[in-house]
Amino acid sequence: MGETHPPARVFDKMGVCWAEIADRRPMIRQVNFLKSALKTKSLILDLCCGTTHHSILLGKEGYHMIGLDMSLLRIAEEKAAEAHMTEQPAS
Repeated sequence: MGETHPPARVFDKMGVCWAEIADRRPMIRQVNFLKSALKTKSLILDLCCGTTHHSILLGKEGYHMIGLDMSLLRIAEEKAAEAHMTEQPAS
């Protein structure tokens, strides 16, 4: 029988490959929809944020983003750093 991994480790093993697949998905319409439904500059908790594409786009629009995705945490941190988003301590 093949080796099994806890669900959180599956995406770690896929690593950059998953990030490249997710990068190709169009998100502008999704972000525009979210902007129309949310208060301007509100605090948003983005659960299962994956590679942080939505969080980065909304953050650039002035929203205060908290992204959480345990399986892709390292990739999300790298992308947030590339977008010059800083980590804020939880209060």
